[in-house]
Amino acid sequence: QLTDKFVLALRKAGLNDHSCNSYLRAVRAILNWSWEQGFLPAAIKVKGVRSSKPLPAVFSQQQLKDLRQHLEEGWHETKRRRFLVLLRTFWFLRYTGMRGGELLHLEWRFVYADRIELRSSREWKIKGRRDSILPIAVRLQEFIQSQDIQGEKFVLDNGRGKPLYSSLGDLTKSMRKALQKCGIENAKPLHSFRSTVATELLAGENSNPVQVQKLLRHQSIQTTMSYLNSDHLQQVDLVNQLGNSPQNTVSKKKSEESSKPS
Repeated sequence: QLTDKFVLALRKAGLNDHSCNSYLRAVRAILNWSWEQGFLPAAIKVKGVRSSKPLPAVFSQQQLKDLRQHLEEGWHETKRRRFLVLLRTFWFLRYTGMRGGELLHLEWRFVYADRIELRSSREWKIKGRRDSILPIAVRLQEFIQSQDIQGEKFVLDNGRGKPLYSSLGDLTKSMRKALQKCGIENAKPLHSFRSTVATELLAGENSNPVQVQKLLRHQSIQTTMSYLNSDHLQQVDLVNQLGNSPQNTVSKKKSEESSKPS
């Protein structure tokens, strides 16, 4: 009964099932230690919360391609700053897995040729308040080199030394509109990039969950492993086989043979 009341209080405080279980594990550790030391007359069993983990949204390769092309065309055709900033958002989130808030406050002076330094400031604190260094992928490096950043301070600059978006919510709304233009629904506009990075890295042949954890800066390896959405990847591979059935292959061969000169 006390456990149920404790979980209810945690949920009222806005904690999800994963966080509730973290607190329950701490309580379990204290009670077990107290019993072993003789401070409790009997062992007390503390059950964890049975969480229903939703699959994290992951962009497909085609969705990423469509979104990038949409933003590139919008920038080249209109020269509206919004398209340029969203295009930068795409590249940085796609190839680093950083959080949207981290990118919103990222200044160009912390973007080097081989790394990105995430630093807290008086106005804003990194989650966990731990400064971090992220490596830069070759593709991202090439994109950064193509940018004209004269007069800019922030990566998502308005062109006059200030962020184009005043809040993370505004950036999220703008990216959601771009996704909808590409027919992409039911995906978190910014966090889905992080989910995609995590899923791709964990599903790789030389996957190293600990290194992925360090890149994404998760406190718990369980959080990192929750992004291993193998079902999604298998479904993507499955639908990519459509149109390549044996029957179609045979028909294609017959067509090729009939077209050959006798």
